[in-house]
Amino acid sequence: HTLLAPAEFEIKARALGINNDSNIVVCDNIGIYSAPRVWFNFHLMGCRQVAVLNGGIPAWKNAGLATTDSLEKTDSQEQTNSLAAASTQGDFVAQPQLHRVATKEDVLAAIGKPGVRIIDVRGAARFYGQVPEPRAGVRSGHIPGSVNIPYSQFIADGRFKTREELQQLFSDVGCTENDELIFSCGSGVTACIGYLAAQL
Repeated sequence: HTLLAPAEFEIKARALGINNDSNIVVCDNIGIYSAPRVWFNFHLMGCRQVAVLNGGIPAWKNAGLATTDSLEKTDSQEQTNSLAAASTQGDFVAQPQLHRVATKEDVLAAIGKPGVRIIDVRGAARFYGQVPEPRAGVRSGHIPGSVNIPYSQFIADGRFKTREELQQLFSDVGCTENDELIFSCGSGVTACIGYLAAQL
């Protein structure tokens, strides 16, 4: 769940055949869950041509669109069942946008600061410390001054809710259009759902 260092991300992106000018569509097999984290990782590394398939693979299949278990080549090479490596090395160069990640110091400075909202997307029971955290040694409860919008509230039937519904969720916890938003969760995956919802 830890963010990769830019140099390591670059190596892994190139191994997938990703170039600086690649158009990337990210999807997952749940609908909306881990794809926003992949989207965020690419944005963090300077890639702007990346999108999330709303509804993921389930929505794609429900629309009657084709799927395959092979990585199809654009040349005459044989097809392979491995998605781990592309046929050609990409030329992606990471341009880190590390200002998009809040440090502990940033969060501490944001507590109680006007115009800044810390939004915790974990379930309410975890937010209020009514259940233990799933990771050993992690204290329960939430960051002082943070508000709770469980990530599941951004989604309906595996897709992001409408723009108006998303705006209402943020409005309900006191966010305004000009606020700076900091998203948190347990490990950094579902926080990206909230981050993408805010972008939408």
